[in-house]
Amino acid sequence: AEERRGGEDHLLRQLEAVQSLAEHAIQCCTEESQATVAAVEQRMAAGLKEATHCGEERLEQHTGKLANCTASLEQLEQDLRIEQDARKTMEATLGSCTDAQQSFMDNEACRNQFLLHQAALQQEFLLHQAA
Repeated sequence: AEERRGGEDHLLRQLEAVQSLAEHAIQCCTEESQATVAAVEQRMAAGLKEATHCGEERLEQHTGKLANCTASLEQLEQDLRIEQDARKTMEATLGSCTDAQQSFMDNEACRNQFLLHQAALQQEFLLHQAA
């Protein structure tokens, strides 16, 4: 019974040793896993920070480009308004020129009528003098 008791004690010590080794292995694996998770989280945070920074830089660049496009569009709209105003002025000037040309033609017609009337009066005067 003593031998048996000694064998059980030996098995019990071996079991405790195996259990202690298993607990130590589990603890090591847990610590290693926690360290790996922490490192991955740290790399993810750094990656996210870098991606955010890059995104912010790109957003600033695109915002600047958008501002330039908006300014260009505003300039084009202003140029278009100036061109439309110039066109209206030209149309008004052309209308005035057309009116002036018509007035000139009317004056020429009156002048021609006057000259014909004057020539007729001169001819009548000369005929009167001759008679």
